[in-house]
Amino acid sequence: MIRYEELSRMIRKCGDYAAEKQAGISRSYKQDGSVLTETDIYIDRFLVREIRRLFPEAAVLSEESGFRMPESNYKANPELYFILDPIDGTDVYSQGMPAWCVALGILDNTYAPIGAMVYAPRWGSDLSTGLFIRLDPGHSQIMTVNGVQFESRKEFSAAPPRQIVISSKIHKLLDLRRFSGKCRNFGSSILHLLSPVIHANIDASINTGGFIWDIAAAHSILTFAGMELSNLDGVPFACSNALLNGTEAAEILIAGSSAHCKALRETFSPQTAAATQQFPYPSSVSPDK
Repeated sequence: MIRYEELSRMIRKCGDYAAEKQAGISRSYKQDGSVLTETDIYIDRFLVREIRRLFPEAAVLSEESGFRMPESNYKANPELYFILDPIDGTDVYSQGMPAWCVALGILDNTYAPIGAMVYAPRWGSDLSTGLFIRLDPGHSQIMTVNGVQFESRKEFSAAPPRQIVISSKIHKLLDLRRFSGKCRNFGSSILHLLSPVIHANIDASINTGGFIWDIAAAHSILTFAGMELSNLDGVPFACSNALLNGTEAAEILIAGSSAHCKALRETFSPQTAAATQQFPYPSSVSPDK
C-alpha cells in the first residue's frame, strides 16, 4: 500500500507539472502523424523510471518509450504490468483544452485489469483538485475519486441511453444518425471511456479501439464500477500479447452498463442500418438544415 501511495503522489505531481507547462507548450509530430509534446516525453521518462524503482517485479509499457524498446523497460514473466499514457489527449492538451489526463492501468500476470490511476487536473467540477481516480490492486479493492470512496451504482437504468461520448473518428465508422440522443466529444480516450463512471448523466461511450495505453486504465475502473467494455458484437475487451507488443485494437469499443451497451449494439447493428425508418430524420435531409 505504501508503494501505491508514493506512486499516486508521483502521478499527481506529473499532472500538475503538465498543467503548469500547458500554456507554453509546442507541438511536434510522430511518424504516424499523431501529436507529441515535450511534456509527454518528460512524464514518460520520469514515471517509467520511478515505477521500475518502486515495482521491480513489474514490466512497464508506455506509449512514448515502448515495452521491449528500450529493452531495459522489459522484464520477463513479470508479476504485474503497468500500462502508462503520459498524456492521454495530447492533441487537445497542446491546444490548451482541458480534456487530457495522466493515465496508468495495472494488469496482473494473466493480463486481467486490477488497478488504475487517472489524473486529469483540469477536468471535473472541483477547480482546485481536478479529477483523480485511484484504484489500488488487492483482494479488497477500494476506488477513490478525489479521495472519496466510490460507491458503484447497484442499479443501472434500463432506459435507452440519452447522452453518449464518442471518439473523434467514430463518425467515419458508424452512421451516428441512428442515435437519437446527444453525442459529446472531449479529446481523451481514457476520459471518453470513463464518462459513464464520472459523469452522472452520460450513459455510455463509443470509442475507436486504439492502443492498450488508450484503454487499460479505463478498463480497470469500468470493471470495478460494474460496467461493461465490449465490442459491437458483445465480446468483452481483453488484453493480449499482441496489444502488449504495440498492436492497435481494431474493434469499436462500447463502455457503460450492460443494458446501455446492448441498446447501442442494437442501434448500430447491420439490421438497424438497413432500416432507414429508424433514422431520426429522412436520409435525404441534411442534418444541418
